[in-house]
Amino acid sequence: MTKRRRGEREVGERVQAADHGDATCGSDDSIGSGTGEHALAASGWPSARLICVFLLLAAATVASFNWGLYLRQVLRDPNPAIGVPNYDFFQYYVAGHNWRLGIDPYLDQPTAPGAIQHPMGSRGVVDGYIYPPTWVPAYGALSRLSYDSARAVWLILGVVAFVAAAVVAVTGARGRRLEVATAVAVLTVASYPFQLALIQGQIDLLVAGLSIAAFLLYPRGRGWPTAALLALTISAKLTPLLMLAGLIVFYRDWRLLLKALVCSVWLFLMSLVWVDVGLYREFGTEVMVRISDPDPLWNNQSLIRYFSEAPGLARAITALGFGGVLLVAYRWGVASDQLATEARLLPRRGEHAALLLLAISAMLVFSPLTWVMAYVWVIVPAALLLVGTRWRGRALPPVTVAVGVALSQMIPQDDPVLSVLNLAGAVVMLVGLILFYTPLSTLWTSRSTVDATGRRG
Repeated sequence: MTKRRRGEREVGERVQAADHGDATCGSDDSIGSGTGEHALAASGWPSARLICVFLLLAAATVASFNWGLYLRQVLRDPNPAIGVPNYDFFQYYVAGHNWRLGIDPYLDQPTAPGAIQHPMGSRGVVDGYIYPPTWVPAYGALSRLSYDSARAVWLILGVVAFVAAAVVAVTGARGRRLEVATAVAVLTVASYPFQLALIQGQIDLLVAGLSIAAFLLYPRGRGWPTAALLALTISAKLTPLLMLAGLIVFYRDWRLLLKALVCSVWLFLMSLVWVDVGLYREFGTEVMVRISDPDPLWNNQSLIRYFSEAPGLARAITALGFGGVLLVAYRWGVASDQLATEARLLPRRGEHAALLLLAISAMLVFSPLTWVMAYVWVIVPAALLLVGTRWRGRALPPVTVAVGVALSQMIPQDDPVLSVLNLAGAVVMLVGLILFYTPLSTLWTSRSTVDATGRRG
């Protein structure tokens, strides 16, 4: 066997371990294992399956009674400050419409015949279209429809992408599929960011769904599906870059970097058939500078909002935060490999889910603009990590992360305390993941057990 083939085999085994590792780690002391299920039944409590069915019915009941209001807002009610429903999607629609007319989608041009103006373009803050121009032709195609038809299509695309991420998560949670499906359903129904994403028509619902599905497909697809989907979502919104970087450094899979670059270059070249290269230049030199300045509004649930008066410092904190989290992810991966070699344990599936939630938490905390809707990213990976993973030891680790998840899905208010609910949740998740879910602590425990007993822990 050649060195190259041996290397590819090792990467494949390490990747598959994140998805299949639970089956190799004995379940005697695992919460939610078969032993725990029998003990639950013997104690007279309902079975886990019955509890899940009950929770699914409760979630369906809550949705049927409460979501009528939200669907009405999505489909009919205009934003009183804007005059149109689905204000965020309206900006994408305007960008596509104006682009079809040969008008710069990033700028208001009141004198241009036929142009639609951004309703809040004169506020002097970040408004209008602020994303890469790669998807502008798609928005242009949508703008050929009436606005009501276009936003209905957009709503369907976002929901389908979110459901696709949930399906990938559920199918990968062997032995706990019903539990993960239940957790996703309950979190979705209880999530204010999800409801607000529907009302605003925000791109996060679509991008989060595709990005999370791409991340979770990595252990199964050996890179290309993940690289292609992440390249696609990064071309729509830059934030999934952190997820891609986290995968690369955790698994030290530099082939994934090459594959993502190939897919990104192909998307860029294909977009040049319709998009003028000058729009890319404008996005890189002007728009990115503008959106890197944090907005001080309370519904910007980012740590960086507190540094809006010092944009240079804000950019430095963002860079340090992202870099620090990538360093943690790298150390996780190194420790995970050492654990697999020295203690004869493969990396658990939970490590992959924890890595995903770590990247998302860092993205939410350190991005200069993290509107409330962005916390929809948390739902699927949180369900997979907290319910779909057999974890060992103390109850404190999952409880800590669960508290952060709960805070991240609440309704913030314009209040000194309540205005930081979602941000506080992201910080708690980030700290909890670093302190409790790192393979470094697992490695230390395993080594201690081996030293004490003379056999594998």
